[in-house]
Amino acid sequence: MTEVIKTAIVGAGRIARQHIACLKTIPGVEIAAVCDLSPVRAEYMAETFEVAHAYADVAAMLAEIEPRVVHVTTPPASHFQIAGDALRAGAHVIVEKPICLAYADFVALRELAAEFHAFYTSRDHKVLSDDPGLRDARVTLSLATQRVIRNALELLGVSAPETM
Repeated sequence: MTEVIKTAIVGAGRIARQHIACLKTIPGVEIAAVCDLSPVRAEYMAETFEVAHAYADVAAMLAEIEPRVVHVTTPPASHFQIAGDALRAGAHVIVEKPICLAYADFVALRELAAEFHAFYTSRDHKVLSDDPGLRDARVTLSLATQRVIRNALELLGVSAPETM
């Protein structure tokens, strides 16, 4: 029997819909929870996409659901904290762009991922920074959300369809 990859979405905005739509097409992937600061948004997204659980608290969701993969689709200022919390909880992390607002935060996430033997990925990112030398630093390159999800799942040993 194929292992089910339990995933969670943090952030219930427009980009979360793309992630959910892609994930719904992949056999062996379960979207176990949607989490958003707004309980109403989380519940609406969970109901709309037939996701079993809705949360307004990331820590509670991580502790109760124990997802293997967390998709961070929140506003950029929250990416560092949420991705870090998910990595410390033992989840792999897919972060929407930009992965972090500061290069130092990106480096910290990379080190945290290595410490917890996890991966993190993002799509066609440039780290935002006031430092001209860092402004164009490439993080993890991929062309689209679908490609990132496909690559991440392949790292977990799940074959994703070519079209999602």
